[in-house]
Amino acid sequence: MRYLMFISIFIFNSFFSFSQCKEETRDDLYTDLLYVGCLGGDQGLPNGKGKLVSKDDNDKIFYDGNFKEGKFDGEGTLFLSDGSKLWGSFEDNELIQGNYYSEKDGKIQKYEGGFKGDQFNYQGNGKLTLID
Repeated sequence: MRYLMFISIFIFNSFFSFSQCKEETRDDLYTDLLYVGCLGGDQGLPNGKGKLVSKDDNDKIFYDGNFKEGKFDGEGTLFLSDGSKLWGSFEDNELIQGNYYSEKDGKIQKYEGGFKGDQFNYQGNGKLTLID
């Protein structure tokens, strides 16, 4: 019984020590952005939960979400310079499925559905709403 209990505690502790990371900061990966979050691999690239913030204004977030080998991968939110934002599932730096929201000149544009490419082109089934 003690042996079984020891094994259970070991597995539990091992799982949580490998699945969590120490938050680190790198300022040499991007020109105007600072990375704060999990790092991994031999090159110390963003890997896991993290965010990119402006070097000039740490409160201005560019991306908040998951990374894999330095690229957006998994759930995340991308904040664009014009005030619009994209959020959903990223894969290899591309938004695959998610949402887009923009408010310009009193007009609102919302999209929910599939995306393709790094230019965030609407692709597949989706719903586009335009409000004047």
